[in-house]
Amino acid sequence: MKQLYFIITFIVSIIIITIVGVILISPKKEVKEVKDTITLQSEIESTFTCYGYTIDNPKIIVNPYGNSPLTALIMFETDKREKFTITIKGKNNDDITYKEANETKEHYIPIYGLYSNYENRVVLSTDTVDKEVKIKTDLVENSDISTDVVETTNGINLISTNNGVVVGIDKYREIRYYLEGGYSKDIVVDSNNHLFLSTNRFNNDDSNTGIVNIDLLGKIYYEYNLEDGYNGLIYKIDDTKLLVLSENIILIDIQTGNVLKEYNLYKTSDNYIQLSYDSKTNQVILTGKNITLYYDYEKTDLNKIIGNKDYVPDELSTYFVDTPNINVDEIIKIKSNNQIYDIENINLNNDIYFNITKEIYLSKYKETETSDKNINILFSKEYKDEINIYKEYDRLVIEYDFNKDDEVYFVLDKFLGKKVYEIDTNKNVKYINSYGLNGKYTMYLKINDKLLKLNEYVKF
Repeated sequence: MKQLYFIITFIVSIIIITIVGVILISPKKEVKEVKDTITLQSEIESTFTCYGYTIDNPKIIVNPYGNSPLTALIMFETDKREKFTITIKGKNNDDITYKEANETKEHYIPIYGLYSNYENRVVLSTDTVDKEVKIKTDLVENSDISTDVVETTNGINLISTNNGVVVGIDKYREIRYYLEGGYSKDIVVDSNNHLFLSTNRFNNDDSNTGIVNIDLLGKIYYEYNLEDGYNGLIYKIDDTKLLVLSENIILIDIQTGNVLKEYNLYKTSDNYIQLSYDSKTNQVILTGKNITLYYDYEKTDLNKIIGNKDYVPDELSTYFVDTPNINVDEIIKIKSNNQIYDIENINLNNDIYFNITKEIYLSKYKETETSDKNINILFSKEYKDEINIYKEYDRLVIEYDFNKDDEVYFVLDKFLGKKVYEIDTNKNVKYINSYGLNGKYTMYLKINDKLLKLNEYVKF
């Protein structure tokens, strides 16, 4: 009995000493947290108001969200419920005209299609009102796009390039839209003239974290963070479903972000350039430069592969049909010093609806891969070199510049819980998802044979 009592006392003492030791050696400073886009949007929208403003003295904010400099937001009140028609006067007798979707007394009117470096004339009218306002914009330029060779159609031709800017050009080769912020890849336009684009954040494998639904003002309504990332191709089946190229092809519900179906992306040596759906044959089609894969939409089975057999692995040879590959024609051709991701036409002559609503994150995460490396943290020295660590709302970001030949591990440690992550020294950033993490962690670096403790902690 005395022996058992001694053992219990010893174990309790060790636990107490460990806890006290952790408290004493824990850093006193927490890593900084960077505000996410949705929080920043909410802060911006808190300054929007129509109260006290009239049609004769409206409040006008150019580039209201800070990422779309050829747009504006006009705000004012009216004594009775009214529905305004908005006309952006064109330089070439090509006015853009649209209407508010609903009659209201509180008017928040988005203005799209403004010219760069120009005093734009915008007319707001009803049966009894005809008010012109002038909106001056700054110069925007995109050296990657040569507008003099654009084959254009009516409306605005949206061009997505890999420099993270979406540019809109009209049929007279004037820049009429410009979205900054790193949103790119495929462009899908929904019935509200909102855009589905990539997020501007990346995973450790260089895929984007997902896609966003963003309006032309630059306001994000939905951000879909996908479990296996986003690899640049997207197709809208209808107003409720999207096909997205992730690690596999997935079909997601637009309202919930839930994955409804998954189509196995078989490993081939081709580069895929288009994702689509054929309603006549009920097939999902993934088109590459050399081969095209056809899937049964309902069953998700691979039906056939056409194109160049040299790009088809032996295990898929039974699906191969000896037919030339599809020729993917671009409706609009453009000369660019940079890669073009996508070109889509958008017609702005539709009724518009804008409301200051809370944006929604629809996120699917998995735990960041850990290493089985056994690292003892009992003896460490303080890390005195520069390393930038900060927290986003859903993950930890580590920015570094280690020697490429170093063997580096990052350690998150708390009482009875330790996570070890391998650092790829060929890159300059590591992302650690918050999924699977809970509590306060002391942070360490293991660089070759040196264990170094950081002077900040992080809480999840």
